[in-house]
Amino acid sequence: EHPMSEEESWIFTPQQLQDAPSRADGIPFEKEWLQRCEGVGLMLETAKRLRVPITSAATAAVLFHRFYMYQSLADFNPFEMAICCLSVATKASDFHSDERPRVREIIHKAFYMGNYEDKEKRKIPAAVFAELQEDFIFNERILLPTIGFTLHADLPHKFIMAIKDQHLLFKKSWAYANSTLVHNFCLLYAADLIACACIKVAAKVTNEKLPSPASDRPWYEPFAQVSIFTLDDIDTVAREIQAHAEREAAWSKQYQAHKNNRDAAKAAKKPQPHPSPKKPQ
Repeated sequence: EHPMSEEESWIFTPQQLQDAPSRADGIPFEKEWLQRCEGVGLMLETAKRLRVPITSAATAAVLFHRFYMYQSLADFNPFEMAICCLSVATKASDFHSDERPRVREIIHKAFYMGNYEDKEKRKIPAAVFAELQEDFIFNERILLPTIGFTLHADLPHKFIMAIKDQHLLFKKSWAYANSTLVHNFCLLYAADLIACACIKVAAKVTNEKLPSPASDRPWYEPFAQVSIFTLDDIDTVAREIQAHAEREAAWSKQYQAHKNNRDAAKAAKKPQPHPSPKKPQ
């Protein structure tokens, strides 16, 4: 057996995920993961709007998932914790101080994105902002010791960079790596294994060739830098990634249809302006 790395110490079993602290507060597994997904989704969209590098946003997502393996959703609002994790991750990154978004900017942008569907609620009231700012300070004090002051996280993106010369395969693999952040992959599998699974799915979807190492070694061996895994392990995780991607695509299609129907219903209810009377000849 090889000694466990720091990253591997953050890998949990499916049973540990089932027994997360939220369960003791009566929050079912499915409800917890829905709220986690929504929290990370809001975080990633906020980061995108603030032009935060994906590496910082991805680190924030990992910190967010790790936090809720030791704390309950009943005690810490996922929206507020998403803001906190994003801010902490940007402060820990190599962001230039002049480019790093301030806490105020993150709170405002996250509130805007969280209420994007309702134009009347996009602007944050002063009292709500003050409360969120106060909660942020408290949440940061709890977040840091909960995650053992570990602000670094290996990301699948780092390993996928090795195939940047295979443009199409790289681009698709990167997209799959982004999609894994919303779900619990970072809690179940090491980053190098996730990266290989993303590459495997991307190669299948794009019909691109898998990376070829210089020797006769298996294609995935150069990527295995923080954990030990087999081709069967890669196939297992690849199937999960593809299944999640298919479910997300179906959900996105349903949501768009729902949104179109809702917009059409709103337009039908909106009073139509009366035509102006014609001027006499």
